[in-house]
Amino acid sequence: MNERLFYTVVKDGLQEFIDSPARLEMFFRREHGLTEAEAQLVRAYFTMRPEEGANGGPPNLIHGYPRSTGPFPCWAILLMGDRSRQRFLGDDAGTAEPMDDEEDLDEHAAIPLVRLAEYTIAIDTFVPDSPDICLYYYHLLRHIIFQAVPTFQASPNYLQNIEFSGMDLAPDPKYLPENMWIRRLTVTFFVEEAAWEDKNAVTTVDGAFFSDGEESSGVTKSVEPY
Repeated sequence: MNERLFYTVVKDGLQEFIDSPARLEMFFRREHGLTEAEAQLVRAYFTMRPEEGANGGPPNLIHGYPRSTGPFPCWAILLMGDRSRQRFLGDDAGTAEPMDDEEDLDEHAAIPLVRLAEYTIAIDTFVPDSPDICLYYYHLLRHIIFQAVPTFQASPNYLQNIEFSGMDLAPDPKYLPENMWIRRLTVTFFVEEAAWEDKNAVTTVDGAFFSDGEESSGVTKSVEPY
């Protein structure tokens, strides 16, 4: 599933920076022009441990919106929407022959039914108390996702036409603690979604059918020609 693919990609990309905090510092200095002092502050927040009694440390990665109690800081993976956008030739009926020898999940001969679907996935960055850290973690996330585009395209999901957009969000005090900073990275893409129709299934058609003199298995001839 697409959400789990994003979870794995972000988790693995984040782990590279956790394993090498110097790499994090270099990323912000070289790619985003932070001064040495600023980059060191980001690194200090990133490497903070929970037992130090603060909200620092690397982002926690979760599915869905966080609770008011956290964990914070975090990256929350959210499904903003998905819908079918286009039907392929073999999707209209079981009359089309499969291009290849396809099998369903039970390893029976089957006809593939394929749709092109558009997905919108958002990953929200939640950081308490520090708008600057929220900004930095957003750009770190964007870097990890952008760098993984070839991985998305090569995955079984085969993500296509990947596009990015971003925005700041205002926290809702009904659900989140005060002084929370949120920035959203939105990723839109297309995927091919497949199902299977039994290749050996017999379809019965009842209606206006004119015989051409040949028997057709499984078809009810309810109208005979003059």
